[in-house]
Amino acid sequence: MELEYTYFEADEGGYIGYFNDFPQHVTEGETLEKLEEMLLDMFECLHS
Repeated sequence: MELEYTYFEADEGGYIGYFNDFPQHVTEGETLEKLEEMLLDMFECLHS
């Protein structure tokens, strides 16, 4: 399963992102790697 997401740089630093299928659920991370971790955690919560 491939999960597509959109992300952008936050004004205050770091990154903000969301899954394209769930744009109402937004998360953030200090780095792109951390953002991907947060997105995967969020996905697990959405499907539990």
